[in-house]
Amino acid sequence: MQSNPSRPSRADAVARRIADDIALGHFVPGERIDEHSLAARYGVSRTPVREAIKQLAASGLVHHQPNRGSTVAELSAEELGQVFEAIGEIEAACARHAAVRMTDAERTALADLHARARAAVAADDGATYADLNLQLHAALLAGAHNPVLARTAEALHAQVAAWRRTQFRQPERMAESFAEHAEIVEAVLARDAIGAHRAMRAHLVPAHGSAEHAGLPAAVIATAQAAAAPVSESPATDASRARVASAPNADTAKAAPPATGTATVRPRTPNRARSAP
Repeated sequence: MQSNPSRPSRADAVARRIADDIALGHFVPGERIDEHSLAARYGVSRTPVREAIKQLAASGLVHHQPNRGSTVAELSAEELGQVFEAIGEIEAACARHAAVRMTDAERTALADLHARARAAVAADDGATYADLNLQLHAALLAGAHNPVLARTAEALHAQVAAWRRTQFRQPERMAESFAEHAEIVEAVLARDAIGAHRAMRAHLVPAHGSAEHAGLPAAVIATAQAAAAPVSESPATDASRARVASAPNADTAKAAPPATGTATVRPRTPNRARSAP
């Protein structure tokens, strides 16, 4: 009987639990972690723990030195903020490309993921929503049809995956995230490239105070606010960019005709709680 290649291995599961414990503060930066204590903590043998530590070391969450053991990486607030800033810029670019490059089948799948997320919010199911959140972002990365951008984003995601998962343990965070996703999905489905870029950047870059970063330390947000403040644009600049976006190019030539109507990206108010539609 063949195993399911998509099913996480025991090492994957242990790596995820260690990462979550780091994000929750159960293991602090600089703290030494060893295979024996981790195996006892999670009720597994040392083999999956050893593999899990290798995974976490590769992602930058754990620092491993041969013959010296492993410690929780001391990622500063500035470094963490920079990672989220980079993710925001890259995923914003992917959302812009996805708005014009996604196939009809990909758009249908995106809408379905968003609908399932709505049900998870209504049920206060944080675990399901966290999984759907990752799937939705992955769908947009794939929909950009740029493997280089996708691989870069995925490598950065590994460094902050634990923080992204733990934020949805509070129901209000799900509602805020869902509202932000609604703006992104609406723009992508309407083939509004500029709107998709703006909505995704606002969702991910910490300077905006978005739901995606609700669980981050205050110092991370402060650092990002200094380095990643949104760029203001005049109405004339917006109009000029809109004309450029609507002009024929390699992407739009291959895309299906634009949907009727224009998606409206609602003005964002930082740190304001929203209710799920």
